[in-house]
Amino acid sequence: MSYLNDIPMLIKSKCTATTVAEFLTFGNLTRTLATRAAYYVHKTNKALKSSTASIKLQQNDLFAVQIQRMVKVHIQYLMFLMSVEMVEKHQFKD
Repeated sequence: MSYLNDIPMLIKSKCTATTVAEFLTFGNLTRTLATRAAYYVHKTNKALKSSTASIKLQQNDLFAVQIQRMVKVHIQYLMFLMSVEMVEKHQFKD
């Protein structure tokens, strides 16, 4: 979850991959998913801070769908990180 410390940088960053092989690397995919999650966290946080409605109304009505989407992409990012870790630690046999 260290991507949460780099939200402004991630949102402004651009992909450096130029070939299909570079696009498919775990590093590029990890950065892409982190950027997407950071964008949704930033967008949701900004909406919540700018609203004058009660916290309960914000979370349960006004921004419920946006919060749900933010949580979904965050969990997808975390699941990807765990999957990459398992693949990298596994000893594959031919």
